[in-house]
Amino acid sequence: MVGSGAAASVAALAAAKDGAKVLMLEKAPVYGGTSAKSGGAFWVPNNFRLKERGIEDPKASLLAYCAAYSYPHLFDSNSPTLGLGEDVYKLLEAFYDNASPMTDMLREIKAAEIGRFHVLPDGQGTDLPDYGVLDGNNKVPRGRCLGPIKPDGSPGFGAELMRQIKARIDAYGIPLLTSHQVVRLVTDGDGAVLGVEALNDGKEVSFGARKGVIFATGGFTYNREMLNLHQTGPVYGGCGVPTNTGDFVSIAGAVGAKLGNMGSAWRAEIVLEEALEYVSVPSDVWIPPGDSMFIVNRYGNRVFNEKRNYHDRARVHQHYDPNGSVAKIGGSQR
Repeated sequence: MVGSGAAASVAALAAAKDGAKVLMLEKAPVYGGTSAKSGGAFWVPNNFRLKERGIEDPKASLLAYCAAYSYPHLFDSNSPTLGLGEDVYKLLEAFYDNASPMTDMLREIKAAEIGRFHVLPDGQGTDLPDYGVLDGNNKVPRGRCLGPIKPDGSPGFGAELMRQIKARIDAYGIPLLTSHQVVRLVTDGDGAVLGVEALNDGKEVSFGARKGVIFATGGFTYNREMLNLHQTGPVYGGCGVPTNTGDFVSIAGAVGAKLGNMGSAWRAEIVLEEALEYVSVPSDVWIPPGDSMFIVNRYGNRVFNEKRNYHDRARVHQHYDPNGSVAKIGGSQR
């Protein structure tokens, strides 16, 4: 298991629960990845809380909602794959089919205490609304967002989620080797994966794999070359941990894996001064404070509804205005 964030840790637990012998390799000197720094929320359709409340979250409408929100230029409600490529459609199907059982598994093996994701005490707030357009395809506009609960019943965040999961990883006896950066896959003549090679304190070490290797590693927020190659518009800093340098992109490409959607990201606005000062900023601008704030571009024009979610707001900053774009060089304008 390469990585030690929430996805990697849950995959390791699932494998161990089913009887596999698991080894975790983490590039950073500490456990938890960006998950430990995050808000710890996860979006799970058809989850146990919805079922307990008698709320149905049908697969067909959920897939249509996801397809229409993520791929509006491709969405076709009359298509068997909703207008998406078959591989993307199957990924959405797999998410719906497995996300809820995943949270059930965590609760079953007591790896995490899970409830609604909230920042206010019970009775002082409701379930967070979905981020996407609440059109006719979204049958459950609230209630899919889950998060960890502390032992005292108060809401937890990413650090608490990873603390709870790590306790169960230790209980299962799963070894975790930190400061081990996986750099390549070891394959045989037919391309079958035999293991990985990693760097630890500058020395190369090898690990064999009898059944397979699972990667659940960070993105490439802190790899400027990859950002310039794959992302549109300028990107300054990020909220992930600094070890997110996209190692898996090169590892996967070296064995012929198909990569896609590389220009996409889960985006957020951050204060530029913080991005310039910190390698990893403390937090993003989740919601602009106050009810009287207006956010404008360099020309003084209001650019969005300030109460839209951070991902949608951040995408506005990639807009290119061919009529108003002016570069000033040495006092002249071009």
